Amino acid sequence: MYEDGEGAYVTGRAWASDGVAIVSTVRYNPSLDGLAGIDPLHRWPASHYKAYVDERSQVHNKTKGWKKRNCLSSKAFGKPPVDSALALATQAANQARQPSSRDELSNQWFARVVVAVSREAGHCFGLGNSKCYACLMQGVSGIRRAGEIPPYLCPVCYSKLGWELVLLQHGFEGGIEREKAWLEAQYAALKAFCNKWNKIPQFATFEAWLEKRLEDRKGDDEGDEGDEAAGPSN
Repeated sequence: MYEDGEGAYVTGRAWASDGVAIVSTVRYNPSLDGLAGIDPLHRWPASHYKAYVDERSQVHNKTKGWKKRNCLSSKAFGKPPVDSALALATQAANQARQPSSRDELSNQWFARVVVAVSREAGHCFGLGNSKCYACLMQGVSGIRRAGEIPPYLCPVCYSKLGWELVLLQHGFEGGIEREKAWLEAQYAALKAFCNKWNKIPQFATFEAWLEKRLEDRKGDDEGDEGDEAAGPSN
């Protein structure tokens, strides 16, 4: 799929004003991974490994000719807790073996397309490319990058979506609590979908992440009782 006769290919295109999106599925076919230079061991959540991120950053800097990077070292933040959502997702991913059979590769293809369709649907709701956090709506430049982004929305994008679907459509009275309830309902629905397809590693991994986030949010709500200023978080 191409934007025009001279441009590079695109894997998805959305027209937000019309609520229409198109996704080209062929380039997500795992049989083309070798041609695309895809590293099967560093898909999300393994794409967040420090060593891999540092390696990719060095390649990017050399390509761009940058001599110095102005960014905080990951050492300042330390490793994520072993019971964090990302850590549990990583554990689930590590338990899955690499797909090899025809059915396993077809399932991997299906999972990739689901993420791509979700991303284009986000554009239909007016979400642009996310620049703040790791997010489904991050800008990507090819199939390789597409597999490195997470399948969830960041807090900024969820706030934008909640504003549109909850507050603008149903008014602002009790908006914070209704937005929190809506987000938890979204997580629960996604978890139920992933549970239905949890024989596919990508969905089992996302289910582990969602389960922990729902648990964390329940604890946050109990701690925030009486704090009306606390807004929803991812």
